[in-house]
Amino acid sequence: MKQWIPELVVCPTAYIHAPWTMPVAEQDALHFHIGVDYPAPSSTRRQGDWQPCPCPTLQAASEQKEQS
Repeated sequence: MKQWIPELVVCPTAYIHAPWTMPVAEQDALHFHIGVDYPAPSSTRRQGDWQPCPCPTLQAASEQKEQS
């Protein structure tokens, strides 16, 4: 991850897949702040509560399959 996302170089491995879960005190110690050095999550949903956006192409294909 750190190879492809240079902003995560200082991010501890324990938080690499969800850096926004890092405690603020640890962010301060590392001079790595979510929302400043790395984007904050774009959603306020809880982890595990994510649902994919419906894709019109896949929906149409699924409907055609159901009709046949």
